[in-house]
Amino acid sequence: MNEKPNSCSNLLIIGGMSRSGTSMLQKICNGHPEIVMTYESRIFLNTGRRFPGYYRGLNKKKKRATYKQLAALSGYTRHAAALRFMGPLLLQGYRKIDLAAVHRALQNLFPQAAYIGDKYPRYLYQLSEFADYADMRIVIIYRDGRDIAQSVLQRMRTDWKDKSWAEKNLRTPQDIAIRWVESIERMEAYRDRVYVIRYETLVNNPEAEFARLAEYLGIDPGGFDYSDITNASVGKYTQELTTQQLAEFMEVAGPTLERLGYLD
Repeated sequence: MNEKPNSCSNLLIIGGMSRSGTSMLQKICNGHPEIVMTYESRIFLNTGRRFPGYYRGLNKKKKRATYKQLAALSGYTRHAAALRFMGPLLLQGYRKIDLAAVHRALQNLFPQAAYIGDKYPRYLYQLSEFADYADMRIVIIYRDGRDIAQSVLQRMRTDWKDKSWAEKNLRTPQDIAIRWVESIERMEAYRDRVYVIRYETLVNNPEAEFARLAEYLGIDPGGFDYSDITNASVGKYTQELTTQQLAEFMEVAGPTLERLGYLD
């Protein structure tokens, strides 16, 4: 039996369905002095290809945004950051670029960080790939699907022209419910490999939850600044979803909500 690779021990991935609190979690983690987290750079999405394919997988606009982030976080110029990141990947030659290779490229930029990584909601759907790396840290955050439905539908109304938003195809409460149930099932299937955070528990008791996360990562809990966290969005669906929208969502997601304790 082949052993799982063990070369990503300080890699941190944050995922979860959109509107679940992934951005809030990334921001707070990135503010910790021992952690460097990019925001949706998507650099782990195109693994499994050789360098030309990986490079093309990040379209021109995304590459520019990624290099800009890496420059801001590392203190290098954008071109220098791009070279320090892409250089080790180019040196892979004809070997396929796997997650460990991207991790090494990040380490080339941030050698002093205790943890480095990226936040992107759709990493939730790559857990089968990430499961091969026994030591990496994977944090998945989940939230009451009814509040996600409210948030998604609100964004659809206000930001419908935003072509960069990956979840624009979620147009109805049924669409959102199906995706939410799928995300919960995906998370549960890998429960023994991921660290799970419940959004409502986090915003209602951030001190305890970030202490628990710090213990999981083996870092100083005092480095997390969660002073801006509020629970104002919890239960917001009760004010903004119509009776019909809520009924359509519950028809699909009701059993999962009940199983997770959201209907108690």
